[in-house]
Amino acid sequence: MIGRDGKPLVPQAEAVGTTTFFVSEAGASNVNSQVGDVTTDERQAVPLAAEDLATRLTSQLTEGW
Repeated sequence: MIGRDGKPLVPQAEAVGTTTFFVSEAGASNVNSQVGDVTTDERQAVPLAAEDLATRLTSQLTEGW
């Protein structure tokens, strides 16, 4: 991000958001499947990772590191 003076607000910094998630088991209605739906479980975890990223980025901008 560039400030009003044209200088970078945070010089060459990186912000990473992470989260963990569990893969759900196959439900009783899905007897033929041996595993849960990994894609759905991962998709549900994305907002948590985005929130973690926003927190870390805000911290970098306000604290300067």
